[in-house]
Amino acid sequence: MALSDLQSFIGRKYAYQDPSRFARMTVVVDEVADALAAESVNILNKARGAGLSMILAGQSIADLEVALRSHSDARRALANVGSFVTLRAANPEDAKYFSDKCGSRPLRMISDGESYEPALFSSGRSNIDDFAYRSSRQVGVRNDHLVPTWAIDELPRFHFFATWAGQTYKAVVPLLSDPDPTMSARLKEGTPVGQEAPIQQETAAVAAEAGGS
Repeated sequence: MALSDLQSFIGRKYAYQDPSRFARMTVVVDEVADALAAESVNILNKARGAGLSMILAGQSIADLEVALRSHSDARRALANVGSFVTLRAANPEDAKYFSDKCGSRPLRMISDGESYEPALFSSGRSNIDDFAYRSSRQVGVRNDHLVPTWAIDELPRFHFFATWAGQTYKAVVPLLSDPDPTMSARLKEGTPVGQEAPIQQETAAVAAEAGGS
């Protein structure tokens, strides 16, 4: 229901308002397969023109296909997503989709070969009649995936690949460190907690006597 209202709002902005006056808006959707319907795919088509940015998180492409009830609708939705972030892939299909999206590159291939022919001994003699050694090297170029599927399948925890503005990145999710414990100055100095009140009372009594005199 929320996405339906958002779709109507975006449609009105896109059709009747001046794009130069659009205020940027960001919508974060977790478990997108549970929230996105076939009618909501149009939001992705019109999002940029209406000043809308969307962050979509999901488990797998298969879940999106089930939610949209169509393989083509799922691909149409993914085609409107500009940037992708993938952690370790849950299944080979997801790894292949991201690998294909990153594209291929020319890769220089070098192949070395060696072969030996053992020495042959004549009957009754110990000298070597012949010995052969051959080596070869072949150099060529072939196209290979920039991010192979096995690299996505074997990502460590919190590591990810991402595509952004035509570039491919490999990075690690930053983890927040534990906050520093907050302690009073007396605790840092090692003063027992129970002695804080008597010290404060004694200070107040001294101040009162000084004022009376």
